Amino acid sequence: MGIEFAATAAPLQPLLLNLSFAYIDGEYQGYVTTNPDTGLVEDLTGNRLNQSPRFKGNLGASWTWSLGDAGDLTLRGEYSHSGDYFFTQFNNPSVAEDGYELWNAFLTYASADERWEIAAWGKNLNDEVHYVQAFNTGGLGTRAWLAAPRTYGVRIGFRY
Repeated sequence: MGIEFAATAAPLQPLLLNLSFAYIDGEYQGYVTTNPDTGLVEDLTGNRLNQSPRFKGNLGASWTWSLGDAGDLTLRGEYSHSGDYFFTQFNNPSVAEDGYELWNAFLTYASADERWEIAAWGKNLNDEVHYVQAFNTGGLGTRAWLAAPRTYGVRIGFRY
């Protein structure tokens, strides 16, 4: 069971706001399987769905300045929050992700004919350490992959 909400608003001509929110209370029903870490058969009924945070939300805002015949300049900021979740259906805390928050920013110039653009960006500006995947490897411990740290870059695009 869950609910999802998304909205976009432009309260002023140059300002665009977007918001999304999701709540999911998903759990397994009648799920019996063998745990590869222990070799034991387990009833996972009632366990939370893997990689499914109960709460997730995003908030974004952008402001665009018209440069007339020279194009547009847009400044955008983004905030996202993810609640905690398990990486596997066994709900093992050793392969779980704590909730985390991310901040991103973009500065984009677009030509007046919108055929090309250049953007400078920064992602994970708060340098939040979080994982994109993790699992137990039996007696060999846990294997996990970190998400990208704070990163910066430039993107150039052309539409033809």
